[in-house]
Amino acid sequence: GGVEFGRLWKKLGSLEVVVFFVEVLIFGMAMGVIERGLLFIFVLKDLGGSTTLCGAIVGVTVLFELPIFHYSGVILDRIGHSN
Repeated sequence: GGVEFGRLWKKLGSLEVVVFFVEVLIFGMAMGVIERGLLFIFVLKDLGGSTTLCGAIVGVTVLFELPIFHYSGVILDRIGHSN
């Protein structure tokens, strides 16, 4: 009932939850820029780059993500998490 709903709103307003949603929003907007091609349009038209350069951008991104994924357990052990 009403008591559970009140607890839900209180939890949703906690600092950890608000920070989490802000992070999701920021990362979502950043991914939208990449996924929708806005970065590629900028590189191609405004900077005069090639499609090869756009592919290289994706490749470099993946190269930087792979170690993070591989060492995610170590990173979480070292810096911890909220729960």
